[in-house]
Amino acid sequence: MRSRLSEGFYTLSNLIFEVHLERDVRDFRIDRQEVVEALLSMGEYHHFSKAMFEWVGFTRLALAYEYVPRESGVSAWSFWKLFKMA
Repeated sequence: MRSRLSEGFYTLSNLIFEVHLERDVRDFRIDRQEVVEALLSMGEYHHFSKAMFEWVGFTRLALAYEYVPRESGVSAWSFWKLFKMA
């Protein structure tokens, strides 16, 4: 259910907004100082990092890797927290 809602969010978001969000992209990044400065200059209080990284418009390089599911514990992101962020 959660993955279908996530897929729906990305589909709807990409239909409505100019900033295109890619699915299955993780949030771990290594950035140049100019990218960091551009992000900090936005002054956002509520950060939606995936959109912010796309919005600033720098060229990026993505590295493919094999996703390994979590072995123990649970995500701190509940359904409600994800819903509010969306």
